Amino acid sequence: MELIAVTQAISNINEKKTELTQTEKEFVAQFIFRTGDGELTNKLIEELIQPGADRQRIFKKFEIMVELPSDWIQKLEELLIALEMYRIQGERTAKLLTGLLSGCHVSIMEESNRIAMEREESERKREKEFLEKGETYVGRNTTGGTDHPSRL
Repeated sequence: MELIAVTQAISNINEKKTELTQTEKEFVAQFIFRTGDGELTNKLIEELIQPGADRQRIFKKFEIMVELPSDWIQKLEELLIALEMYRIQGERTAKLLTGLLSGCHVSIMEESNRIAMEREESERKREKEFLEKGETYVGRNTTGGTDHPSRL
């Protein structure tokens, strides 16, 4: 749930086209991750984007609202937040590249479609191998991850 809130907060910042520093964006993301309060987060963003805002005072004001976790929990939260921010940036970059390449009449399959097609091809090859051996291929056992042929 918190990662969804982080995604929404970062999207909110990007939509407003504000000039927040990376540190400020991380602070906002950490705040929403820890509190889960979208309304307070929007207030934080509004205060940060005000011209001439005292950022240190704002940081202290909003840090008081969040209890400070132990160091390893804080580092883990920061890692999750960083990963989510990189994922968002990756999606934006992929959309931009897809748009540029489609303008040059170059079609790109989405990664998930490519992976699904590779799996299907692999399954077809495996089934063919079993049939050539005179065995019946009954598909993939999803519980063990191994193939279970049966003899005819």
